[in-house]
Amino acid sequence: MKEINIHDLIDLILADVSDSEAKIQKMFEWHFERLKTVSTWILGTSVTTMVAIFLNYMNTNSTLSGWFVIITILLGFSISSFGIYLLIKLWKLNKQFISALKLHSEINKMKPFIIKYLQGTR
Repeated sequence: MKEINIHDLIDLILADVSDSEAKIQKMFEWHFERLKTVSTWILGTSVTTMVAIFLNYMNTNSTLSGWFVIITILLGFSISSFGIYLLIKLWKLNKQFISALKLHSEINKMKPFIIKYLQGTR
């Protein structure tokens, strides 16, 4: 997701878009759901694969070598760490959303000043 910047927020406020806070919220909700779904798939797939390989290895007539199981489990842990990274990114995205709404509110209070400033520079 492209991070929202101050210039975009100012343009959104000056354009007199109806319910601009809802549009910001919708953008963040879409990105949040996308990240949450991908992280859930990654974590679920890696854990399921590790458990399946380990249980197959513990089976009495398994033909899997010990190295294959170790490499698979290490690969599963590395993929799981990427899923955990995405969950941390979700937490940061939530903080960005709160900051964007706060900044939107503050810029909205300064709207008359911004309009006068832009009229004076043109």
